[in-house]
Amino acid sequence: MNIDFDYKIFDLKNYLSKDDFIDLENKVNNFDVDLSKIKSTLGFLSWSEKVQNKLKEKYNDRFNNIIKNDYITYEDFKILNDLNNEEGYYDEDYFNFFLTYGNSIFKDVGIYEHIRNVYKGILTELFNKKVKKNFEDTLIGNINIYPKGSFIRKHQDNDPDGQRLFTILFFLNSDRTLEQGSLLKLYTKDGLVDFIPNFNKCVLIEHQNYNYTHEVTHNLVDDVRYSIYSPFTIKDYKEKLEDV
Repeated sequence: MNIDFDYKIFDLKNYLSKDDFIDLENKVNNFDVDLSKIKSTLGFLSWSEKVQNKLKEKYNDRFNNIIKNDYITYEDFKILNDLNNEEGYYDEDYFNFFLTYGNSIFKDVGIYEHIRNVYKGILTELFNKKVKKNFEDTLIGNINIYPKGSFIRKHQDNDPDGQRLFTILFFLNSDRTLEQGSLLKLYTKDGLVDFIPNFNKCVLIEHQNYNYTHEVTHNLVDDVRYSIYSPFTIKDYKEKLEDV
C-alpha cells in the first residue's frame, strides 16, 4: 500500500488512446462554468473575523445572507475580492479563497469519463490493482474554481485520522502560463516546485510519509483556473480496489 515517492506528475497521454486524448483536449478547450450558478459551501472559505466584520460593516445585508445560506456566490466572491484589495486582506485572513462546484458540471460535457479512466490507470500502475466496478464513480471529487484574485495559502493537508494516502489533482485548462499565476507550489525536500495547471498532466501528492507544504498562488488574470480535487485514503484502498 505504501507509495515510494513524495509526489509524482503523470502525463495523461499515457492513460488514454490518441482519440480519447484529443477528445479530452477539445472538451477542455470548450469547458466553462456559468459562475452565476455557483453556490460554494461557506466552510471552504475559512475567512477571518476581521474580514467578516468589515463585510458586515460595509455590506450588512450581503453578510447576513451568506451566513443564513451557508454558501457564497460568485457575486459574493467579487465583493470580497474588492474588499481584499482595498483593505489588504490576503493570506493571513483566509485559508482558502476560491469557489467549489460538484462534479456534475464536467460529467455533463463528457470530461468526467476521460478523467476517471486516467485515474483508474494510475491506481493500477501504483498498486497493481483495479477499481471495483461499483466504485468507479466514487473516485473523483469536487471541482475547485479559481477566478481572478483566488488563492490557497501555504499549508499542509489536514488529516487528523492519518488515513489519507494521497491527493490527486487534475486540471481543466489548456493554456495557462507561469505569468498568469494560480500555480500549484510544492515545498519539497529538494526545493520549490512550480506546477502550471494544464490538463495534459496531473499531480499526485503523497501524505503518509511526506505531506509537503503547498499552496495555490493568486490567479492574476480573468481566465478562470479549474482543478479537480480527489483525496484517496487507506479505507479507499481497502474497499475500492481488487486484484487485477
